[in-house]
Amino acid sequence: MTALDVGGPVDGIRTLRVTARVDHALQALVQLAGSGSDPLTGHELSRRGAVSSRFLATILTDLRAHGLVRATRGPHGGFRLARPPAEITVAQVVDAADTRTPTPLDGTGATTRLWAELEQGLQDRLAATTVADVAAGRGCGPHVEIQDGAEQSDGRCRPEPPAPRRPSD
Repeated sequence: MTALDVGGPVDGIRTLRVTARVDHALQALVQLAGSGSDPLTGHELSRRGAVSSRFLATILTDLRAHGLVRATRGPHGGFRLARPPAEITVAQVVDAADTRTPTPLDGTGATTRLWAELEQGLQDRLAATTVADVAAGRGCGPHVEIQDGAEQSDGRCRPEPPAPRRPSD
């Protein structure tokens, strides 16, 4: 994997680690999705995302090169999505924003199949999730549950249930 990998446990739970570039790229696209047809300047996007303008500028350059955003110069210029947010997948954002070279699996170890299957599952999920999903708070693509031995899908993920409340001290 490249931009995403499994990290060490936090409170006993394994975590998915995402590079800052990928996270800020997705955050910027979600902000642009929320602005409709109104452009947002790089400065405004960096302010909203609490990220340096210089760092975000390099990310926006990569997003533009991959056809995910358009830039307009001038007093009413800024950045807009190049396509509707429902047509931009998180997989495309990862491809555009992650500039690291992946380390390929050697194909000989006993764990190679496991890692390849996990990576494929993650790639499938990223490809099924759009910027519109993330902007709407859905955060993931198709949801499948197994009930009575049969798969049942509602086409979208369900929000996580609220955390149980702790009794007051």
